[in-house]
Amino acid sequence: MWAQQLLGADAWRNTAMCRSELGWALSGAGSAIYDMAMKRASFWVQADTTLAGKSFVAAHLSDGNTWAKRSRSLLEQWEVQDWPAWLATRSSSTKYCTYVKGDLAATCMRDWTPAAQKHVRPIPYLSLTAGPTTMLNDALRLRLAWAVLVGHRELIRLWRGLLRLSHVARKRSQASIQFCIFCQCRFRNVYKHVVRDCPVQADSRVLIQNAGVDCSTCVFLATAPSSSAFRIVVGFAVAVGSGERSFWTAGSG
Repeated sequence: MWAQQLLGADAWRNTAMCRSELGWALSGAGSAIYDMAMKRASFWVQADTTLAGKSFVAAHLSDGNTWAKRSRSLLEQWEVQDWPAWLATRSSSTKYCTYVKGDLAATCMRDWTPAAQKHVRPIPYLSLTAGPTTMLNDALRLRLAWAVLVGHRELIRLWRGLLRLSHVARKRSQASIQFCIFCQCRFRNVYKHVVRDCPVQADSRVLIQNAGVDCSTCVFLATAPSSSAFRIVVGFAVAVGSGERSFWTAGSG
C-alpha cells in the first residue's frame, strides 16, 4: 500500500511492481518481521544487564500470551533464526541484521515473482527485470540534480503505465480504441503512441535521439541513471506527467 501511495498509483495497481520500482526487497510484512527480529536481538543482548532484557527472557516462560512468545512464533513461521540460535550456529562473521534481511528478502522473492508476473501492461514486467530495481538508489548514489531526482518518480509512473493517457469523452474507459489526451487522435494502444509517436512530444524525442538513445521502442524509458541521456528522458516523462494532470484536472473542473 505504501509503495502504491508513494508512486501515486491506483489502489488496484500491482503492489509487487510498485514495491520493486522503489527498490524495496522486503514486503510490508517482511519489513515488520525484520524490525521485530532486531528488537528481539536487542533484548537478548541486554538479558543479563537491564530490567528490560531480563523481563523479555522471563516472558518466554510466562503462561500468558506475551509479546516475547508471539514474536518468537512469528520468527519460526518466517523461518528466521532468533539471535541466540544464530549466535550459536553462525559460520561466518556476517552481522545478524545482514543475515535476517537476506533471509527475509529470499522469502519475499518467492512471493514477489508470481505477483510481479501479473503486471503485463504496458510491458510485461519480468521481461526486463528479474527482481527489485536499483535505479532509484543508483540515482541517489550518483547525486543527480534535485529536479532530476524528483522527476524520476514521474519517469517510473510513465514507464510502468501508471499515467492515464487515454480517454473517451474525457472519461476513463476500457474501450479497445481510445483518444490520446494530447493530440486527441484515436488509437488501439495510446500508451505506445504517446511514448513513441505523439507529435506533441516530438521535440522532446528529438533531444533524446540526439543524446544517442533510440526512441523507436518504449524501452528508452528504462535509460539508466548513469547515462548522460537520463536527465533528458526524465524531462520527457515530467512533460507527459504534467500534461496528464492538466488534462484530467480540466476535465473535472
